[in-house]
Amino acid sequence: MVEGREGDLTGAIALVTGVGLGIGHGIVEALARSGAIVAVNDVVEGRAEAVAATVNESGGRAAGFVGDISSPDDVSRLVRSVEDTFGQVDVLVNNAGAFCTKPFPENTVEDWDRVFAVNVRGCFLCISAVLPSMIERRRGNIINIASIAAFNTTGIHVAYGASKAAVVTMTRDIASEVSGFGIRVNAVAPGPIGQGAKLLLTEPHSGILLPYAGTPLDIGNAVAFLASDRAKFITGETLAVAGGSNLKVDISNKPAVLPASS
Repeated sequence: MVEGREGDLTGAIALVTGVGLGIGHGIVEALARSGAIVAVNDVVEGRAEAVAATVNESGGRAAGFVGDISSPDDVSRLVRSVEDTFGQVDVLVNNAGAFCTKPFPENTVEDWDRVFAVNVRGCFLCISAVLPSMIERRRGNIINIASIAAFNTTGIHVAYGASKAAVVTMTRDIASEVSGFGIRVNAVAPGPIGQGAKLLLTEPHSGILLPYAGTPLDIGNAVAFLASDRAKFITGETLAVAGGSNLKVDISNKPAVLPASS
C-alpha cells in the first residue's frame, strides 16, 4: 500500500474517519504513500484495525481507532486517543458518511436525522475537536469529503444531497474564519467511484465523460494533494473529482472510446 511514497506529508499525523469501506481505503493509501502517519477511524469494531494493519505491513505507520463520529463523547475520546498515541493531529479528513436512498415522500425523520448526524454533525464535532490545537500551533489542514450531489441531482437521495451541500458551505465558511491561524479547510466532491482497479467503461455511465470510472485512490490522491504544501495557496474550495460527471453533459449519443492502455 505504501510503495511509491512521495514524501510530501512525511511525519504528518493524519486522522481519517470512516475508513472501513470504499473511498476511505483510497484516502488512507494515498496519505500513507505520501509519508503521513495515519490514524484510521471507523464505527465498526475491527474495520479500522484491519486498514491500519495493511498500512503497517506495507512499511507505513498507522493505528486503528473505533468511534462514532456523530457522538460528542466518542469524538472527544477519539481525538484524545490519537493525540495520546501520536502527539497531535496535523490533517483531519472527514470521510465518514451516511446514505439514504428513498423517494423524498418516504423519508422519515429518523432517516433525515441519521444522515445529517453523520455527514454534518460529525464534521462539526471532529473539526471542533481538533481546532484548538491547530489554532495554538497556527497550522493544520482539514479536508471534508462532500459529493457532486451537493451541486447536481444525481439520484434519489435528498437528505444525502442536502447534507453534502451543508458540508460544502461549512468548508467555505470555516476556512474564512480560521485562515488567519494558518489553517486551510477544503473539500473533495467525488463523482461515481468504482471499487478496486480502474474500471473501463464500454458505454456511457452516470454522466462520466472519461472512458473509465474513478477509484477510491483517485479521491485519496486529491486529498493528499490538498493536505500537502503543493496546495498551500488553496483554501475554502471544493474540488470535484468526478470524471466530468459534475458538468451534466448529455452523453447519451457519445460513442464509447476505450484507451489503448489504462
